[in-house]
Amino acid sequence: MKRFFEKIKQSGIKKRIYILLVIILAVAVGGFVFSKVGKKGEALASNFSSAIVKRGDIAEKISGSGTVEPISRYEIISLVKGEILSCDFEEGDFVNEGDILYRIDSTDLQNTIQRQQNSINKTLLTAKDNAQNIQDLKVKAPASGILTDFDIKAGDTFKADKAGTIIDNDTFTATVPFNASQISKINIGDRADIVSALYMTKMEGTVTYKSNTPKSTSNGSILYDVEITLKNPGAVSGGISVGATVHTASGDVQSPESGALNNSKTTPVIPKVSGKVINVYVRNNQYVNKGDILFQIDDTEYRQAQEKTNLELEDLYLSLQTYNKQLENYNIKAPINGVVISKKYKAGDTIGNSQGSDASLMVIADTSKMVFNLEVDELEISKIELGQTANITADALPDETFTGEVTKIANEGTSQNGVTTYKVELTITEPGNLISGMNVNAEIIVRESKDALLVPVSAVSNIKNGEGTVLIKKNARGTDNQETQDKGNVKGPQARPNGSMPANRQAPNAKMPAAQNVEYMPLKVKTGISDSDNIEILSGLNEGDEIFFAAAPTSATNNNSFRGGMPPMGGGSFGGAGGSIRIQRR
Repeated sequence: MKRFFEKIKQSGIKKRIYILLVIILAVAVGGFVFSKVGKKGEALASNFSSAIVKRGDIAEKISGSGTVEPISRYEIISLVKGEILSCDFEEGDFVNEGDILYRIDSTDLQNTIQRQQNSINKTLLTAKDNAQNIQDLKVKAPASGILTDFDIKAGDTFKADKAGTIIDNDTFTATVPFNASQISKINIGDRADIVSALYMTKMEGTVTYKSNTPKSTSNGSILYDVEITLKNPGAVSGGISVGATVHTASGDVQSPESGALNNSKTTPVIPKVSGKVINVYVRNNQYVNKGDILFQIDDTEYRQAQEKTNLELEDLYLSLQTYNKQLENYNIKAPINGVVISKKYKAGDTIGNSQGSDASLMVIADTSKMVFNLEVDELEISKIELGQTANITADALPDETFTGEVTKIANEGTSQNGVTTYKVELTITEPGNLISGMNVNAEIIVRESKDALLVPVSAVSNIKNGEGTVLIKKNARGTDNQETQDKGNVKGPQARPNGSMPANRQAPNAKMPAAQNVEYMPLKVKTGISDSDNIEILSGLNEGDEIFFAAAPTSATNNNSFRGGMPPMGGGSFGGAGGSIRIQRR
């Protein structure tokens, strides 16, 4: 019978169909067994076998099969076109995350990046000019002195041109002629006295320049110019005639002719920008200091130009960032630690011609762990939990076993032919010799019990809500349940005191001698987990107790008793119609 059910399991019949078959057979056999019990409760001992309650380990398992694959698998795709310059890894090679798998020619992109950088540099210069122009909108005095020729008014539209002149009235330069005999005695740095006939004053100065180029006068004399720099002693103005006496090392030398006294420095005011004048802060002929604001030009146009340039610059930087990001795609790196399991392109090949720029170049897999999926029936999915372990075997590796762990449980099932199943992922952390694509079988241990009380599954009937019924000898516990006797005890071979086994029984499942009559009674027990052979007894029985259940028929009983019916087995109800009796126990 056990082989019969194993064949059903192996045939791939759905679990719910298998369970239904078990129930139908159990009820049929249970009814059959007790249909052979007479109204007086007598039964043939040959219809029963016995078993001894023993201790052992038991586990409830959910089994299935699947195909293993690496825990992660990456297909290396090229996002760019070009010639492959190098590829140093071959199939079977191990690669580390970050290793360069392919180098692709990036010359065109490099040129584009350089052009983009040049555009950025030019735009930066424009932005710098814009910033300077905004600063220059406040026109400032380039030097200290008297502002002359200044005629700027608020509201004028000013074009970048000369706006006035600043004269340095603090320092003068006297240009005085000397003859050839005198010029040789004069040296730069010599002190000199400047005499003005107009102001009747003498001023002190210093020789700062002497010419070596002669010039002719109207009377035919040859003279050389000497420049003498001096401070303005007061209200002296430039443009007057002066004479000079230079104090040389050889003595005083007096100029033979008069020279001119001029302002030593004049600075033109030339703004760098143009536009509408909105403010004027000085007047013509006013003394100004270097850095004083003379007038201010409206900044609206220049601010807009600056904002436009800044936006252009931002766009250029974004484009450059994109190009540099694209440049990374020309050095294709390994995304994980793994093994090259396939390679389609080699150095010298060109990507993007016939197969497109998204061609698959290589496949890398992390084979340090393996995963596969089981399809679990909806009636059993509630028993599956993350972290549960599974025993795994592979058809291709009959001498090896592996351990898996439940790492993922689908939240949505798939229905087919009225049956819903859920995917359960198992991860094998030590795959050993497992190779991707191998078929494996798994048993998930959903519950287990160590050193439990065990009896054969067929020995327990009427299992419901964790309770069932077993058959024991009436006096096996040293008690006499009168109510049970009144309602119909099953009579069979005579029981021995204290539930001891007959002397001639050779094994727990041996048949009882047919010559003896024994009375049986049902006993309620609490049940735990079960497998295909045994069921756990939580209470109601003790280790060493003897229980009885329907025996497998011999050829004689097949001929005399069953006559084409189903062979007897456990799991049915103790009682039924048609001459059988119902045995109850309080």
